[in-house]
Amino acid sequence: HNAIDLDLYDRNINLGLEVRQKFNIPKDALVVGHIGRFTPVKNHPFIIDIFKEVLKQNPNSYLFLLGDGVERHKIESLVKSAAISDKVIFMGYVNNTVDIMQAIDIMILPSLFEGLPLIAIESQALGIPILVSDTITQEVVLTDLCRTLPIDNPKPWAYEIISKFGKNKYIDYRARIKELGYDSSVAIKKIENIYK
Repeated sequence: HNAIDLDLYDRNINLGLEVRQKFNIPKDALVVGHIGRFTPVKNHPFIIDIFKEVLKQNPNSYLFLLGDGVERHKIESLVKSAAISDKVIFMGYVNNTVDIMQAIDIMILPSLFEGLPLIAIESQALGIPILVSDTITQEVVLTDLCRTLPIDNPKPWAYEIISKFGKNKYIDYRARIKELGYDSSVAIKKIENIYK
């Protein structure tokens, strides 16, 4: 398995609040997040469409876009023309991804296609709900925090985001994720055994 160090994924509400303060985001706001390169496969225009639908239902919402790439300027223009620049935060590449994720209420990953995205494992390890496109392998659904949706209409995505907001009681799923083989300590032992 493409595993992660589960010890790094401690949920820290106070750290999340600090991140929000840094970006002047209210404590009670809905924060949607996406982490990925700005390339066509990541489907950023659809992310913006989803977020516009979210704003219609909850104007107190923000979008964190972590990453960089060839399509970033195009997406910045899209955000500007939709007049939502004050709600979308382009963060570029960040070293402290886990810290930033502490401030996010729900992650979205509507990629056109993808293998097994680590961010889906990381989100579940942090107890953050994540919506992924149904073009991504079903292997990412390790817990009930992960849900797959088609990428033909942004409205169901927005509906899921709004319906999950505020209802997610934090549950530590790391033991379950470890059991499924996605902790690096377990994966390393398996690799060692293969070489032996």
